[in-house]
Amino acid sequence: MARFSLLFALVLASAACGAATDAAAPRATETAKEAALPVRMPEPGHGRGVSALAQNAACEGCHREVAAEWRASLHRVSESSPTYRRAFVFEPMPFCTRCHAPEAEDPAAEVAPAVAEVGVGCVTCHVVDGEILAAPAASGTTSDGTTHAVRRDARFATADACASCHEFEFPDRASRSKPEFMQSTISEFRASPFASGSCADCHMPKGPGNRRSHDFSVSRNEAMVRSAARVEASRPSASRVIVRFTPGEIGHAFPTGDLFRRIEVLAEVVGEEYSLVEDKAVYLARHFESRKTRFATTRVLAKDDRVFPGSGQVSVVELSLGPLAEGRSVAYRVAYQRVDNTRRVDDRDAPMDGEIVLAQGVLPP
Repeated sequence: MARFSLLFALVLASAACGAATDAAAPRATETAKEAALPVRMPEPGHGRGVSALAQNAACEGCHREVAAEWRASLHRVSESSPTYRRAFVFEPMPFCTRCHAPEAEDPAAEVAPAVAEVGVGCVTCHVVDGEILAAPAASGTTSDGTTHAVRRDARFATADACASCHEFEFPDRASRSKPEFMQSTISEFRASPFASGSCADCHMPKGPGNRRSHDFSVSRNEAMVRSAARVEASRPSASRVIVRFTPGEIGHAFPTGDLFRRIEVLAEVVGEEYSLVEDKAVYLARHFESRKTRFATTRVLAKDDRVFPGSGQVSVVELSLGPLAEGRSVAYRVAYQRVDNTRRVDDRDAPMDGEIVLAQGVLPP
C-alpha cells in the first residue's frame, strides 16, 4: 500500500498551497549577577501542605476574576496534567516535584491529591515568608477590593519572579565538571533585545482595568506562537528545499522551556495519486547526548539549533531530497511540537503530546 504525502492531507483539508506562515523566536547567554533583592522572590518547594490550600482558597474568594484565569492555566495543573504525569513516570524525581507541586510537604513522597489540585497556586508566587507580594500597581489599574497589606516591589514584575522555576541546572551537578542548564529561558531573555521589558509583557498581557492576565496561555495561543518567527520555504533546485526562520518580537529562544519542545521541518516528495516517494525531516531543539564519566552518565548539550531573537538571527534549514524529487512537487510543513519522550527528541516516531502548525504548502517541480 502506498504511503500518502502531506499534499494529500492538504487537499483533504482544502488547505491553501504555497504561502508560508509566520512563527517563532530568540538567544541565550550567561545571566548577569543581580543586586540583592529587597525582599525574597518566590522559590519552588515551599512545602506548606494543607495550610497552603486554605490560604489559596482565601485568595480565590476575593480575587474571583484572577482566580478564574489561574484555574484555567497550566500553572494550576503543573502537577496533575496528563502531560506531566507521563513524563514523571520516566524520571520520578523530587527535583521535579519541587516546581510542579511546590506546596507538597515532602517532594520525595507521593503528592497528596488536594495539593496536586493547586499545582502552582496563588500563594506559591504571592505569599513568601508570611508577606503578600505584588508588583507596583500600574497607572490606571482598577481596584480589586484588596483589604490586606501588600508588599509591593518592582522586582516582582521582572524575570526574577519567574527564574526559580524557569531556569535551572540538571540535578546531577555533583557528577559534572561544569553546570549544564536543563532550562535556560531567563538567560535567553536577558540576552535578547527585549531584556529591558519583562516576562509579563507577553505572558501576562494587560486586560480590562489595566490588570494583567493570569491564564499564562501563550504556549497554547496559536496566533502568538506563529508570531514568534516568519517562516519562508523555497526550492532552489529540484532536490533541495530551504526553510528560513526570521525571528519576530520574542524574548527567548524558540522553542524555550523544557526539553520536550521542538520545531519539526518536514519535506515530502509527492508521487502519483498523492503517494509519498521520499521525505526528510529536521528538528530544531536543544540536542543532548549521553556522556559517561568515571562515576555516572550525564546528558550534555551537543547542539542548539533553535531560532534565536534579534535582528540578523535568521535560521536556515536545508533539506536534501535526492534524485527522486526531480520533476515532482514537494509538500512542506513546519510545526511547533511537544513530545512525551525526550530520549527520542530527534525520532520521527517520538510520542506526540501536541503541535501547532506554523507554515505549510507545496513547492512545484
